[in-house]
Amino acid sequence: MKILSIFLICIYSVCGQDTYKGLVVDEATKQPLPFVNIGVLGKRTGTVSDEEGLFYLYLDENKIQSTDIVQFSSLGYQTIEMSVSNAKYVLHEHSKIEMRSENIILNEVVVSNTQLVPIILPVGYRSIDNNNFGYWKDNESLGGELATRIDVNNESRKLSSLEFEILENLSDSLLLRVNVYDIGNNDGGPNQNLNKSNKNIFYTLKKHEIIVKIDLEPYKILVSNSFYISLELVKRYNKR
Repeated sequence: MKILSIFLICIYSVCGQDTYKGLVVDEATKQPLPFVNIGVLGKRTGTVSDEEGLFYLYLDENKIQSTDIVQFSSLGYQTIEMSVSNAKYVLHEHSKIEMRSENIILNEVVVSNTQLVPIILPVGYRSIDNNNFGYWKDNESLGGELATRIDVNNESRKLSSLEFEILENLSDSLLLRVNVYDIGNNDGGPNQNLNKSNKNIFYTLKKHEIIVKIDLEPYKILVSNSFYISLELVKRYNKR
């Protein structure tokens, strides 16, 4: 009787989860797109495509509604959205999601005859507090972000580097993506990505690293007020 009860619970757990899968490619070249963000808006559920553009998205039927929106987003490409009800027909083993390149908008250039002297100022926090949020949950953690809100004065500045300390790392190594967002108007949460270079900021975190410094100069990220900066998990090199 006990064995039968456990067996029934396992069946219910599997049946309560839908699996959506497919391949993300560039619309023009038909080449696979790696590390595309795929998730359900507002549900903290998602994943990223792998190096070959393949993805597996697991949705809990008890938490996700048919009217919820599945979103595909990547730097340099137009965002694709579809309802969960449509995703059931579109996303399957042989489905192919084609993403269209986004027009590059260059930042405004100000010409002046005044000689400018750059001032380097550290911003951020040296402890965990209410400005930190997000998590990497268990093994279903791809696409999860650990973020910190950086409160600064309303003045223009360019981000030159990101430094952080590793408290604990149980994995062999992890591939991370750095994201910088402006502050949303409604709830004060992350809004648009401020990395306009169309180049992903990747960093491979080794197991025994403690202090990490990532060069942000090549990406010319400009902020004019408070912002969010996050570490997104895009690949695990082992199962932990």
